[in-house]
Amino acid sequence: MDGSGVAILIAISCWTLRWYNFYVTLDMLKGEISNLPADERRALGEWLNEMLEKEWDEQIAADFAAGKLDFLIDRAIVEDREGMTRELP
Repeated sequence: MDGSGVAILIAISCWTLRWYNFYVTLDMLKGEISNLPADERRALGEWLNEMLEKEWDEQIAADFAAGKLDFLIDRAIVEDREGMTRELP
């Protein structure tokens, strides 16, 4: 089973448990994950990394669109004008 299949099974399991008013704790998930075969743990790790990278990209894009990173652009312009930058090789 690939990482997305494992993740879907975990998501379905979590949803099912919550449906019955039983909440899964992080420690419970850790225990279940530690019992997975190595290839499934690796696939799950890859899926989680991809998810976190996507969230990061979305947050950066939202911050940029909202002008929260403008100060970095302004700083770079000032540093370039003051000769504090150099060409990349």
